[in-house]
Amino acid sequence: MNTLLVIDDNIDNVKLLFDFLTEDGDFKVLFAQDGKDGIERALLAKPDLILLDVVMPGMNGFEICQILKSKEKTKHIPIIFMTVLTETVEKLKGFELGAADYIIKPFEQEELLARVTTHVKLHQLQQQLAEQNQQLAEQNQQLLAEIKRREQVEASLAERTNELSTTNLKLTRALRLKDEFLANMSHELRTPLSAILGISEAFQDEVYGIINDKQHQCLHILEDSGRHLLALINDILDLSKIEADKLILNIHTVFVHQICQTSLGMMTEMAYKKQIQLAMIFDYAVKTIQTDGHRLTQILVNLLNNAIKFTKEGGSIQLEVKGDIENDVVQFSVQDTGIGIPEEKIEQIFEAFVQLDGALNRMYEGTGLGLSLVYRLTEILGGSLSVSSEVGKGSLFTIMLPWDSEREDKSAPSETQPHWHEQETEPNSLAANPPHSSRMILLASER
Repeated sequence: MNTLLVIDDNIDNVKLLFDFLTEDGDFKVLFAQDGKDGIERALLAKPDLILLDVVMPGMNGFEICQILKSKEKTKHIPIIFMTVLTETVEKLKGFELGAADYIIKPFEQEELLARVTTHVKLHQLQQQLAEQNQQLAEQNQQLLAEIKRREQVEASLAERTNELSTTNLKLTRALRLKDEFLANMSHELRTPLSAILGISEAFQDEVYGIINDKQHQCLHILEDSGRHLLALINDILDLSKIEADKLILNIHTVFVHQICQTSLGMMTEMAYKKQIQLAMIFDYAVKTIQTDGHRLTQILVNLLNNAIKFTKEGGSIQLEVKGDIENDVVQFSVQDTGIGIPEEKIEQIFEAFVQLDGALNRMYEGTGLGLSLVYRLTEILGGSLSVSSEVGKGSLFTIMLPWDSEREDKSAPSETQPHWHEQETEPNSLAANPPHSSRMILLASER
């Protein structure tokens, strides 16, 4: 319910207004009979509209209006003058002081009610508009503050981005220099090392004269150490070429069976020393693939070497080759019965120079380059690598390389294969079922 304040010294006028405004207008009506009381009530009640008589003893309506409009709490309250004065000068004076309207006495009740209702609604709308403007002003201030904050953040980000760009350029240059240094050093080290190995082989072949057993043993150790160092240098050189995007591939038709036999043959002696059984399961539907044979051999040898290294004596390792015609890939899987890899550390094993922990570094020799090379070479050959492992039971590494089975069926030349017979073999021997078989088993466990 809206509140009206009537300031009039005539008690009859006040009673008349009170009766019809409360009954017909549904207003709450307050009244005062002089200016002082009216101002106090206006400040206290803050009514929605004031009906103010102009001619009153003591303080007249114009003076009361001027005081009310000068105070913060009441300056926005609409005031309607009630007067018998009809001169235009008097009306203008009222409007100049801030009056909202003028009603001439005696007044018509319907007209008064209509004017009061209209000005109350206008006052409410003005209040709503003022509140909305205030809210908009506050939101605008918040928006400006947010814009300023974002500008500061963007400036900070831009500065940080520039710093990171500069740092990245420095890192890129440092990596390039590192790769070039490693490549140059590898070349410089391989040249004298190749000479050492050549001379060692010549001494063992007794080119320079007969040598005794002790000398043979020492030269054999020298050759093994040299070849181990050469393999390490080659790995570093390959990794440097990959990082520098300078590794050149020789893509051609590769006989998969021969690659697998060669890779296993290179690992047989190492497996025999630990009494580890090597086995191969081969899908003879897979004849050839288009890839770099040297790099594929390097991948398989590194996987087999890693499996042998982390498999205890008497364990077993299996290489399985399987063609997936539906997805046009060949799967090369190496499964061992080794120590296994904790799940949270699987991603780390493909980082260069990384092994699982210091204890393994002391227990198993190696630099941590092998699996890093496997991962990068597999990517370069257009393949993918997956690993599953269980601590204490072993690991399974699976390489998948692209395979055009339809092209192979139509155009691949036939492969000349030896007639294998399943048997226990010497460390350098390989055994298999006849080549027409879909599966072949290779054993390398005893002399």
